[in-house]
Amino acid sequence: MRFALIVRGNCSFQDKIVNTQTAGFRAVIVYDDRDREKVDLEYMIVDPKDITIPAVFVSNETGQSLKEHTQVGTGECCIYETRVEKSRTVLVIFFISIIVISGILVLILHVPRRLLYWRGRTHHVKHVDDKIVAELPSFAFNSAQSSDKYTREVCAICLEDYKDGEILKSLPCPH
Repeated sequence: MRFALIVRGNCSFQDKIVNTQTAGFRAVIVYDDRDREKVDLEYMIVDPKDITIPAVFVSNETGQSLKEHTQVGTGECCIYETRVEKSRTVLVIFFISIIVISGILVLILHVPRRLLYWRGRTHHVKHVDDKIVAELPSFAFNSAQSSDKYTREVCAICLEDYKDGEILKSLPCPH
């Protein structure tokens, strides 16, 4: 699309647009000739019935930037629209990749350790051979006669009271 880049100058905004339209351009960008924060908006009042092309007024800085991007000698300017959608897509893909990589690392590092722990707990259950349990000294509990060696009336493991006549096994430790 052919458009004209014009410095503000002394003629009116309306005249610039009409002259650009007459010259066959399809749009016009008018940039301010001075650096200033406030622009006199009365300058940009136009009668829309004579105008059929789009027109825009930009700052001096924007106009100078557009002027710098024109190709020397040809007067052509290449303006590419920024793709915000594309940058968002790249950002989303990046974060999803980070999450997936983190998940894989957790699986690689954590799951084998859990499996080893689980196998260790299930395959190496410590138990005492029945022959050893049978060889432990046993006696019948009597609350009236408590020996010096067995003065407790409660099981140290399950915390239940012993009953008279109950057969107890004496462990090598004082339990």
